[in-house]
Amino acid sequence: VAKTMASRRVIASGLQAGQELRKCCHCSFFCAAVNGACSKRGAPSANGPRLLLPHRSLVAYLVPPRRALHHTAYRRNDKELEGNPFYAKYQEKLGKVQSYVTEKAEEKKAAEDKNVAKSRPHPHPAASFSCTTPPSLESVMYTSMIVDKTTEAITEIWREYHATRDCISAIIPADSYTQLHTKASLCPFFLYPLPRDSGYEFLYSQFSGHRCFFTSLINYQRHGENAPVCLTLSHYTELQESKGIVLMAGEVDANVLTILEAQFLANQLQLYYAGDDQERYALVRQFNHDPEHFSYQKLVEQLQNSGIKLQKQ
Repeated sequence: VAKTMASRRVIASGLQAGQELRKCCHCSFFCAAVNGACSKRGAPSANGPRLLLPHRSLVAYLVPPRRALHHTAYRRNDKELEGNPFYAKYQEKLGKVQSYVTEKAEEKKAAEDKNVAKSRPHPHPAASFSCTTPPSLESVMYTSMIVDKTTEAITEIWREYHATRDCISAIIPADSYTQLHTKASLCPFFLYPLPRDSGYEFLYSQFSGHRCFFTSLINYQRHGENAPVCLTLSHYTELQESKGIVLMAGEVDANVLTILEAQFLANQLQLYYAGDDQERYALVRQFNHDPEHFSYQKLVEQLQNSGIKLQKQ
């Protein structure tokens, strides 16, 4: 009886002339009716109650529909909800709804932050490819058979060995490799532009120990450390002290790069890590330690001024 009287008092404040209170079989609420019919829904139906929106005078006392829920807007309506005489009854459920909405909003924001982080044009220094243990020189050639050979003879053997294979190779002077490895330890990440018909494709690289891995920038942005590697440069240092050289071999994914494109990337790497041009290495440092100010345009300009050309097959 008390609830019925309370409902009548709530509705009475919204009555207009000629209206009376009656229980509407359309909405199951006591609502304002004119001539025995619901003012919003027409005459009562013989089929019994059906689900419709309540009368406008009750809107302020109902929880907003789920599609309009938002954790910040929801908090702004707390005072209005507390004025509802039924708030205490449903307070626990409302609290669960608010917690659920807040949790989902935080999960969405975390996912967006992760995606943003993934879509940045510069790498995160903490990221890395799933690297494997580098092979030893013994797995490539019998080192016992070249101990007595000269540097020139070893160089010729190394070149001939890789000449008939789908890979690239090089012989690097010991001093040059020491410089390259030192710089790579401080700045292991970099980008290299690869000329295409419609512009440039950027290849992302990372040093790990005596190996350097390449993948396309778009693959790195999409897959992170699980990005497929299209070029791996392995440096064998077993002869660095005894013969004064470091042997390099590059494994190429022929589905992504041609041999000439792989050689083009390796030549660029030599310029940035093994050369004496401080302006070039400054760009490498900026990419690793100040990526927000890294300029893609400057990278392309340096390539255009380097004299290195990509040969066509």
